[in-house]
Amino acid sequence: MTPMIRSRLSAAPPRTAPLAVTTVLLALLGMFGPFSIDTPFPAFQSMGEDFEVSDASMQLVVSAYLGAFALMSLFHGPLSDAIGRKP
Repeated sequence: MTPMIRSRLSAAPPRTAPLAVTTVLLALLGMFGPFSIDTPFPAFQSMGEDFEVSDASMQLVVSAYLGAFALMSLFHGPLSDAIGRKP
């Protein structure tokens, strides 16, 4: 690559996605959180019967998931800051 081409490439502004595309993408990504917790709900009845546990015990699955999610957020945040993408 010649110096002139290199200087033109570095001076070009970075390409960004249109606002509508970014908004739709963020909306779709935002649905994954609720989807991951709501997915097992329809199966609670049959899972409780298969494991021979009460409904209250099956509802502890949600509490365990949310507790683990909250606890791991305390570790994943600082870890991603420490070894994440560098400028």
